Amino acid sequence: MNLFLTAGALVLATTLLVLVFYRLSFRDRCPDCKHAHAIERVPRPIVVRTLLFYLPTQYFVCYSCMKRFLRIK
Repeated sequence: MNLFLTAGALVLATTLLVLVFYRLSFRDRCPDCKHAHAIERVPRPIVVRTLLFYLPTQYFVCYSCMKRFLRIK
C-alpha cells in the first residue's frame, strides 16, 4: 500500500514539474504574445514524450516571439 502511494506521488510530482516547466496552453495560440497565425507544430521533447505519454499533448513554436509551448487537447 505504501509503495502505491509513493509511486502515485512520484508520478504526480513529475507531471506537475513538466507542466510548470513548459508553457501550457489549451488553445491554438501562443500564451505569451497571443498570436495564432505564426505557430507551427514541432516534435515533442523526449522528456514530455516519456513523462506525459498518457496526455494528448502537442508541442508548438511561435515564430512571432520565438517561444515554445505545450498544448493539451
